[in-house]
Amino acid sequence: MRDDKKVLLLAGIMAFVLFSGGCRPKEMETEKTIVSTKAHQSETVMPEERNFGIVDGVDFTGNEMSEDIFTGYDLTLVNVWATFCNPCLEEMPDLNEIYGEYTKTGKSFQMVGVCMDAMTLTGIDESIFNSAKEIEKTLNLSYLNIVPGEALMSGALAGVIAVPTTFFVDSNGNIMDTVIGSRSKEAWIEIIDGFLE
Repeated sequence: MRDDKKVLLLAGIMAFVLFSGGCRPKEMETEKTIVSTKAHQSETVMPEERNFGIVDGVDFTGNEMSEDIFTGYDLTLVNVWATFCNPCLEEMPDLNEIYGEYTKTGKSFQMVGVCMDAMTLTGIDESIFNSAKEIEKTLNLSYLNIVPGEALMSGALAGVIAVPTTFFVDSNGNIMDTVIGSRSKEAWIEIIDGFLE
């Protein structure tokens, strides 16, 4: 292949990665389904109307998680991220601001971050877990962040093909929408308001 064709191919690949707004390590590559959603239009969503299932794992202080995490909230934004993902890290300050703003309004809304790469096939990777905790501290995140357990990894997160991936979950644990890739603060607010109206 000539050098100019290689450069053109590389530029196309880079444009796709930048356009998609997400990170996809090789071990996370799977087939995806594209659907239109109720609250907004997106070309990077997964099938909706399914239950999130078992929520196990620990928060960043070691407290055990369970599926009752959704109880009492009309909407839970579950943002799946990884320590290696720049788009994930770049959107976290906006997510934190959104969380703070909605908490002050008294709306029935919560946010949960899920650090997916801290869990491996053999358990929690302490090095990555420590990096995740440092990210939480550095960004002064006020919303809950967890490391998923085995059931969560093999359940709702098994279909995650890229990070960030964000689930919108109702109080019964039903997934109302799934968005792949990062969004602006304004775009997240529009989606959240669409569900809370």
